This record gives sequence, structure tokens and C-alpha cells, in this order.
Amino acid sequence: MKNMHLLILVLLSLLNFENRTVISAVSDVTIKRGGQMRLFSKCLIFFIFVGLAIVVGVNADIPPTPETFTHTTGNFWVNYTWEANPSGNIADSYNVSINGDWTNETTDTFKNTTVGPHGYAEIIVYAFNSSAPGTLSADHLTDNVTIPNTPT
Repeated sequence: MKNMHLLILVLLSLLNFENRTVISAVSDVTIKRGGQMRLFSKCLIFFIFVGLAIVVGVNADIPPTPETFTHTTGNFWVNYTWEANPSGNIADSYNVSINGDWTNETTDTFKNTTVGPHGYAEIIVYAFNSSAPGTLSADHLTDNVTIPNTPT
């Protein structure tokens, strides 16, 4: 954070703000944007004059990894389900891969796939936040399933 602070102060001096009072703080900031509240964790905030603020976010719009990942199986299918992680920023949708075939920006929290007898299915799920420029979760869920002899 100190390096970012120094960089911003250098930029401000280049913009001829060097003689102004600059107060900085590290804080959580909530901003209402697009009808939804967004939490910007550990933001570095610079106040220049009264009422003017430049907010430099650290991982500002990265959604948390989905959670509560489960699957059920039948004779020739796998049903995967997951839930949005309530902590952190909003996940608008999910990018989901089943055996390498991607479905991006789906709002579904489940994915069904058909497989052959004793078939195999691999799923990868990322959370996606469509706020500009659009960001994926830093981590993903993954699961590999082989259909058992007697499905559950």
C-alpha cells in the first residue's frame, strides 16, 4: 500500500496538486452503483480539497468463489449445484465448464450433464462480476465424477 500511496502522490504532484492538503486512509467503502451496493474492501482513499475524493480500489470488483458445491448422479447423468458466496462483492453470473465446454455468464446455480454408462464428468465454476471491466473470482470450484455402478 505504501508504494501505491507514493505513486498517487507522484501523480498528484505532476497534476500540480503538490501544494494542496492530501489525507489518505485505508478503509472499506460501500458505493451504490447500478442499483446495487458494492463493497470495495481495503480501498486507499485520497481526499483532495473538501468533497473531492479519488478512490483506488484493491481487488475492487473481484467476486468471491462460489461455495456449497454438491453433485448427484443417475444412470446417465450428473447434476451439479452450488451457491453464491455471500461475503465480498456480488457475483452477477458464473462461467461454467463441463468437460471443457464453457457456458459463460449464466445466472443458473446448477448444471446438468448427460454421460454414458460409467461415464465421467468434470466441472469448473468461476463467479463473474460484470462491473466494468468484468472480473472472475480469484479461485474456482472443481469436481470430477465417474458414474458408479449403482447411482445415488
